[in-house]
Amino acid sequence: MPKILSVSVAVILTLSAVHASVTLENSRFRATLSDTGVWTSLVEKTTGHELCYTSANVPFAAIAVGGKEFPVVSVSHADSGIILNFGNGASLTYRLFPESNWIRFRLESFTGPRPDRLDLMRLPVAITERVGPRLNIAWDDNHCVCLMAATRQADCGARRQKDYALLRASTQDTPGPKMEGASVALIVCSTNEFQTLAKRAARAFGLLTNEDARGTPSKETDLARGSYWFLGGLGVQDVEKALHYCRRAGIKQVMLSSGVWCRSVGHYLFNNNSCPEGEKSLKRIVDQFHKAGILVGMHCFASKVAKIDPYVTPVPDRRFWVDMQSSLAEDIAVSSSAIRCTTSLNEWAGSPVAKQKIWEGGVRLHQEVLIDDEIIQYDSIGPEGRCDTFLGCKRGAYGTTQAAHTAGLQARHYGVDGCINGYIVDQETSLLEETTDRLARIFNTCGFDMVYFDGGEDVDNTRFNYYVSKFQETAMRKFNKRPLIHMGTIMTHLLWHSFTRSATVDVYLSTLYGAIISGQ
Repeated sequence: MPKILSVSVAVILTLSAVHASVTLENSRFRATLSDTGVWTSLVEKTTGHELCYTSANVPFAAIAVGGKEFPVVSVSHADSGIILNFGNGASLTYRLFPESNWIRFRLESFTGPRPDRLDLMRLPVAITERVGPRLNIAWDDNHCVCLMAATRQADCGARRQKDYALLRASTQDTPGPKMEGASVALIVCSTNEFQTLAKRAARAFGLLTNEDARGTPSKETDLARGSYWFLGGLGVQDVEKALHYCRRAGIKQVMLSSGVWCRSVGHYLFNNNSCPEGEKSLKRIVDQFHKAGILVGMHCFASKVAKIDPYVTPVPDRRFWVDMQSSLAEDIAVSSSAIRCTTSLNEWAGSPVAKQKIWEGGVRLHQEVLIDDEIIQYDSIGPEGRCDTFLGCKRGAYGTTQAAHTAGLQARHYGVDGCINGYIVDQETSLLEETTDRLARIFNTCGFDMVYFDGGEDVDNTRFNYYVSKFQETAMRKFNKRPLIHMGTIMTHLLWHSFTRSATVDVYLSTLYGAIISGQ
């Protein structure tokens, strides 16, 4: 007889008791793994339909260490979960949380060399009719299989193979939170049930949701089906003219461009030309549109800070994303125009190598180095063949103070957004909370109905989907209005439960590139 664990997971032993298979089961499906951790079955219990593409011989999980991949080689049961062992001697323990509509897997512990990447689960699904890369789902008219992130640590994405769909969820240690605690949920159901179960799952896992008082997601409301007018150059004196055109065109939603109300992203200082009384003027604009029955959206940047903002000048904050760094090879004087470093600067903007790359807004905006509290702009990198020196340095940029610096000091390069000419926020610091607090106060006070998060691609790309999701979620959880029309340049699997409408990528080279590198 199979051994039934307290969490409704069965470990079925063969007669020889040498090899064992693991069966994971709830009221909707039964999944089976071989003793070596390869998928052998996924049965939808109501119809008895086999949904696993067993010919693929896909292992349940895998780790990557130093550029080499190690799949799981054995699987066994543990109290309330399962243990996976890998070819390099590493092992992990999952705790399982079987519910009637899904089984959730949470990484409890990991032993062995810390991997560069952990594939929490790989699942070959024998459905190729429709594959959703973003939500990690495969479905046809009858059956649906989804591997859904249950925590922000899990990065999910499906892709269509020749004969099957591969659902995959992965995680990593750095930057950001460690692997432990990462969680995914396997959902198997009839296709017409999925949307209802997805809502329940998102609420149960504490994911970002965006629903009306009846529990209807914003994407399913009439709000999602209206056209909107993206307004730039609008001031308090222009509202009546804009309202006139809205009435003639039947427009019921408008989006105020960031420049309409904001002159400095970060502290979100007001544009005094269009909003002479600051927040009062902005609220008056929103109220006038509301009085005419028109919803108003805030176009904003929440993952970056303008270089003219007080977070940058006269003393640059240390809480921006450092995407490159070196150190000074020698002391430099206040007036030095050449700054030599201890390492190659080939990857820095302006080097003979890096100049071949695409630099958003033009390479000049990226040709900067920060030493202590001084921002230094440079003309080029040389000498040829060595490329370890910043040449033609212009000291004390953006109102920072020129200073002498000693050998060994760190030379930092902050990630630059060339759209607004700003620095990218390090989301592992308190800066994100500070800036979104300010943004949310303006949003809530003025009574906005929509938000467009621009510049979603401007995040630490070593954990891209995680940070694209984090900055939007951080702000969204501070916005009071629900349902809220949530839009942005990039929607991830973690934002799917909140996004109102997609297809909002604007025609801007770097934005399109951001969508490409995110796998969309």
